[in-house]
Amino acid sequence: IANDPTQLTGSALRRVKDFGETQTFTKDFEGRILGALQRGPEGPWAQLLYRMTFAPFFRTPVRIGEYHMTMTPGLNLLAVQFWRDILSSDPVRAQTAQAKVAAGGALMASFGYLAAQGLITGNYPDDPRLKQMWINEGIQEKSWWDVIGQKYRSYDGFEPLSSTVSAAADVAYMLKHLPENDG
Repeated sequence: IANDPTQLTGSALRRVKDFGETQTFTKDFEGRILGALQRGPEGPWAQLLYRMTFAPFFRTPVRIGEYHMTMTPGLNLLAVQFWRDILSSDPVRAQTAQAKVAAGGALMASFGYLAAQGLITGNYPDDPRLKQMWINEGIQEKSWWDVIGQKYRSYDGFEPLSSTVSAAADVAYMLKHLPENDG
């Protein structure tokens, strides 16, 4: 079967194709709004302008964002795909959704801990003074501290993992810098 896919049944071929499109974030959108945004306008010149300016790459970044949402505890409750999977009559699909939440929670907790220790950074702070202080100290956004090289190295671009790491680091930073309530 590995060398001759014609031996697979029609449903098996569909599952293989669906798996490949899901793992590469290239699956077409089924919904009315996202499907229309993916297709773009009807006319060839409008389509060209649309693809060159507004949405040269639409499907993959949106699918990566969707994947990130399904793995982030709390945020997953807003993802349509999460609810389709968790409520599915297919036990494998439902258990995969549960595993994504568990794995996402474990990743968020682990990277949040590392961020609290100063070993991982998220986005630069919104405060321009704090941002400049980070820059002056050589702290890069979306980076990890290399203890051997003694410098920060970027993890940005390792999607979908980098979104989860960055979110965990941002939450850890915000929790660390909450004002204390003396009341």
